[in-house]
Parts: sequence; structure tokens; C-alpha cells
Amino acid sequence: MNNVTIRAVILLFTIGLCGSTVASSSTATRAASQRLPLTMCESSWSNDSILCGRYEVPENRALADGRKISLNIIVIPALAENPEPDPIFFFEGGPGVAATDAAYFFAEESAFRKKRDIVLVDIRGTGDSNPLHCNLVGDSSVVQNFVKEMYPPELVEACRLELEQRADLTQYATTNAMADIDEVRAWLGYEKINIIGISYGGRAAFVYARAYPEHVRSMVLIGPADIESKMPLYHAYEAEEAFDSLFTDCRADSSCNEAFPNLETELRTFVEELRFNPALTTIADEYTMEPTTVIIRADVFVEALRSAMYSSSGARQVPWIVHQAVLGNYAPFLERMKPEVTGYPPFLAEGAYLSITGAEDAPFISATEADSLTAGTLLGDYRIAQQRRAAELWPKGELPEDYFKNLTVDAPTLILQGGRDPVIGCHKAIKYFSNGREIVIPQMAHMPDGLSDAQCIDDLMLDFFDIVDLNSIDTFCIRSMAPPPFKVSEEEE
Repeated sequence: MNNVTIRAVILLFTIGLCGSTVASSSTATRAASQRLPLTMCESSWSNDSILCGRYEVPENRALADGRKISLNIIVIPALAENPEPDPIFFFEGGPGVAATDAAYFFAEESAFRKKRDIVLVDIRGTGDSNPLHCNLVGDSSVVQNFVKEMYPPELVEACRLELEQRADLTQYATTNAMADIDEVRAWLGYEKINIIGISYGGRAAFVYARAYPEHVRSMVLIGPADIESKMPLYHAYEAEEAFDSLFTDCRADSSCNEAFPNLETELRTFVEELRFNPALTTIADEYTMEPTTVIIRADVFVEALRSAMYSSSGARQVPWIVHQAVLGNYAPFLERMKPEVTGYPPFLAEGAYLSITGAEDAPFISATEADSLTAGTLLGDYRIAQQRRAAELWPKGELPEDYFKNLTVDAPTLILQGGRDPVIGCHKAIKYFSNGREIVIPQMAHMPDGLSDAQCIDDLMLDFFDIVDLNSIDTFCIRSMAPPPFKVSEEEE
């Protein structure tokens, strides 16, 4: 998903390892290499040793002699001399982000690996598991390409043609990916697992727990997309709720209200003007320093603001971006649109995103639903129209006949949901879990980065994994989780 970073880094805030006997990281890794079918390998980020391996699965399970996919696996061994038998599997978001991108954060002797192995598997189509990367931007030296529509048909077509040379794009949906995960679980010798799932990873966790309930001990889901969310059906509606909360928060904050006393009116008026007259701005080309003209359209502008609100820190910059744009200064907006990860491959595999959402989401969005949930919103039907069109150009994977049936999971599940989430609304996912508890963190956006006392998130998860008792979770620390200050001047970040 362009310009949206849903990363594990925002979750993994290390805390102390007192109170139990732990081995050094290298000692723990050597010991784990004796019990797991993996080899010791050096990490690229430190002198720490981890366990690495690959496991081969059929791309299409209906074809006995078909193409194989080699799954990339990293295990961060538990530091305890006698680790718990049930590891933590981490399911990333996107969809399309690699789970192994989180290896650095789990490896730094955090409390997450104190008692349990951490298992990171790049699901098919992501990371280093036959990644479905392709260029949906075009020439990255052209600034306009970062502020154009999300899925240009010609680039989607080119992406499909490129990836079809090495992948059956109908075989990369969640059900197949979770079948892979269960094979990896069995191969590694784990009977039961715990799962952390963020965003799309919450849907993946649900699909896994429904298919393999006997192998799930517990789950923690953060801002989870549910199985019926039909991404991006609710994006405009939930973004409108998040915008309204942002306006309220700004009015209640003396510095924000003083700097932007008419924020809501400014934004709504400006977006309406952009719909009829896209803005033209001239900037210096980053490479040639020659002046270049950039066109900014309403849909792209609002989507960028929505994306910024995935985090509390990003949301607190939105009033500044809006006000500067109203004044004719588009530099803060264009800075936001620059890719957050440079180089290749990008952090999100666009082909995996299109294969998953093209099979599980976009085809099930009706015109009536789209009209109802986008009417009167700042974003309108932009995202829905973009993804439905892209899905029509993409090979559609077949879902199991019972995919939208039996929509209840019994595994003990803790859901951490943000009260300022521009993607997933509160109280939507909990209905799918018969033994679940939803905790709403009022100031959290889609993910908790940017909030103070973010260690609270870690404490909630780790306490739950220890006791698996939903009624005994102490939520007092949530009260101290607060967003950063609003950006009201050039000097502030």
C-alpha cells in the first residue's frame, strides 16, 4: 500500500529481563540449534546470532509436480535455559510486509524472547519467500509519480505480466499462506503456538486459528483487519471518524487551536477546491535542481492525510500539513509523499497485496455499500474505485467454499484497538472471537507508535501470554499513554 508503513518496529519496545535465569543470546542460539532443524546465522544488524532456514511448499497444492516456494524462516531463540514449549509466531500487516523485517527488534534480548522462541516466517509472496515485488510508481526520479493515483492501470498490467513469469498469482491468498505456516510449525516441532497479528496479520491469525484450532494457545491482535472487512470498504468512513477526532483534539489543545483555529473548515474547503481545480506547485527537482511542476489532486491529498493518521505521531502533523497547503506551501505534503524506505525491494510486496485483496476483499464490495460508506466523506470512493479496478486487472484466486462461514474462533484472544484508528473501527473484530476481549486504547491510531509509555503495550501482551487469562489483565497503564505534541511550526517534528 503506497506511502503507508505498517511495521512491527512500533510494537517492540524492550523491557528488562530480571527475575529468571536466562542465557546469553549466543548460548541460547547454540542450544536452540540442537532442537530445531535450522542453522545458526549472523544477523546483518549486530553481532547477535539467530537461527535461519528455509522450508519448501507447493505453490499450488492441487498440482503434485508444480512450482515450489521456498519460505524464509528466522527463529529468535528464547533466552531462558528451559524455554516454554509454545513459541510466539508473528504475523505482519500490509498485506505484503515481511515478518522477518521484525527480526532486529525481537533479537535485541527483549522480554518477548525471555521465555519463548520468536518465529518469523515470510509468508508466500513476501520478504524472501518468492516475493511479489513490482514497480507501481514508475520512474522514481519523477516527483509527480509519488503524487499520482494509487494503481495506474498500465502499471498494474505491467506488474501482472512481470510476476506471472514466476508465480501463479491466484495462489497467494491467506488460506494457502496459513497452510504453509502450519507445515512450518509442524516441521519445527511445536505443538501449540501463540500469535501476535497486526493489521492484516489479525485476519491471517483468525484464518489460522479457525483452520488449526488445536495448535493455537493464545493470540494478541493489534488493530486487526477482520475476515469480512472488505478492504478498503471502510477506509473513507473510518478516516472521517479519525478526522473528526483530530479536529476535536486540536480544538482542545491550546497550541494547536491557536495555530489552526479553523482547521476543519480549512481542510474541507481546501479539498472541495482541489476537486474542481487541482493545485499546481513548482519545486526544484531533487536530482537536477531544475524547476518542475507537480499536480496535486484532492483524492491523493486526502489519502496521504489518512495514511499519516496510521500513527499518533503522523496524525499530529496533519494540521500543519493542511494549513501550509492552504497557504500555498506544499513542501510538508510532498515530504510526506516521499517513499519511507529507499532502495529495492520496497518494504511491501505490491503483488502480494493485490493477490490477497483481489481475492478476499475488492470483489465482494457492492456499489450500494460503497456509496453508503463513502457519501459525504473527505476521501469519497477513491480507494475503493482504485482497488476494484486493480482487482479487475489481476488474476483472482479462488477462496474455499466455507471461507465466509464458521466465523467464530475459540482461542483466547486479546484485541488491542486504537480509538483514533483511520482503518479499523472499534468493536468490529471482537464478534469473531468467542473467548476474546477488546481493549480500546483511546489515543492510539492504527498502531501505537508515537504514544508515550508505549511499554504498556508490551506489558499487556506479555502478561497475557504468561497467564492466558483475559479477566486478569491490568489495563491501568493505558491511562498514561498520550500522543506527542501537535506540530505547529517549522522547527517542530
